[in-house]
Amino acid sequence: MMATALPCPFCGFLPEIKRWHGGPRSKRLIGCANEGCLVSPHVTGDTEEQAIAFWNRRAPAGGEGR
Repeated sequence: MMATALPCPFCGFLPEIKRWHGGPRSKRLIGCANEGCLVSPHVTGDTEEQAIAFWNRRAPAGGEGR
């Protein structure tokens, strides 16, 4: 079962996933779909599942780990 992508951590919009040709093979690019998002984060993965896992990774709440 494929994971569901979380909303953008900066604006709350759902992300979009696209094919991305960066590097020697085709990858997946996932990023905020809100053109007005001031941060506009994006990540890539070798597969859609990996891209979603990278996208869904969040820093611990409360500033822990700093």
